[in-house]
Amino acid sequence: MIHHDLQLFRRFKKLRGVGPRILWNETPEAYRHAGAANGGNIFYLDLKMEPALLQEIACNALSMPWTAQPPLSRNTVAKTHALLDRHYSKGTLQEFDTCERLNRWSPLDRLTFHSGNQIKKLRKIYGGAP
Repeated sequence: MIHHDLQLFRRFKKLRGVGPRILWNETPEAYRHAGAANGGNIFYLDLKMEPALLQEIACNALSMPWTAQPPLSRNTVAKTHALLDRHYSKGTLQEFDTCERLNRWSPLDRLTFHSGNQIKKLRKIYGGAP
């Protein structure tokens, strides 16, 4: 599986973009390979491993704090749930459901996030303090 953004966590000053690095860190060294392209930002994982090990890696990565801002949309959650239900174990699906619930934003959190982005855009247009 080819992935990108291995170095994404270094490009933000806040806790964002750590998912690819967590997946990398959770994968045993024998199954992960980084390339030199794009400053070492591209990597691949060799998925030829025991299904139980792959499930453990997936559950460990899912269980770390999520940094998606805003969090996953309902549509993305439903699609991911269906994919995991079709192709992965019930344990992996249950871990995803638990982690999604723990990382879900309230309606007020979503409104605050989106309002803040709109205020930033208006400040860029009309000037003012950041």
